[in-house]
Amino acid sequence: MKLVQSVKVTDKFVEVKYEDHLGDRVDEFSLKMKDAPHPDLRAALQDLAPHVIDVIEQPSAFATDMIVRKCTWAWKENKKSGKMVARVTVHVTKKLKNNNAPLNLHTPLAEPDEDFAVDFELVHDEALAYVDGKRAQGTLPLDGKDTPETPDDPSDGDDE
Repeated sequence: MKLVQSVKVTDKFVEVKYEDHLGDRVDEFSLKMKDAPHPDLRAALQDLAPHVIDVIEQPSAFATDMIVRKCTWAWKENKKSGKMVARVTVHVTKKLKNNNAPLNLHTPLAEPDEDFAVDFELVHDEALAYVDGKRAQGTLPLDGKDTPETPDDPSDGDDE
């Protein structure tokens, strides 16, 4: 089972830190790449903005020019169910009218409510998809139409 520890998306790189749990063994991995993320990862991150607004107790208009940059999970095992439960924090930047530097905010580390948990799970899944190769450049349509035709029998024409 892979558990993402954090995912960070900037204009220059994507960084994903995760653990792979294999029985009693836990391997830690860190991936930092300049490959642009698939739009689904950026969209999943940005979908957290309304939850951030609720957590930091600001009006919805505060989300204007807000960019969700990083999500961090702190995992612990639920003693009763045995399932891994996450506490989460989100890092956002927001453009300011009278300053060239952005405002940087981190939400408090907390267990998300049900709606927030669903959106956070989507970010988690998209981060793992990035690790598995889902990038902005997509895939090539190699359905055989662009490959040169080859004869079925390589001996065709050499019957003599």
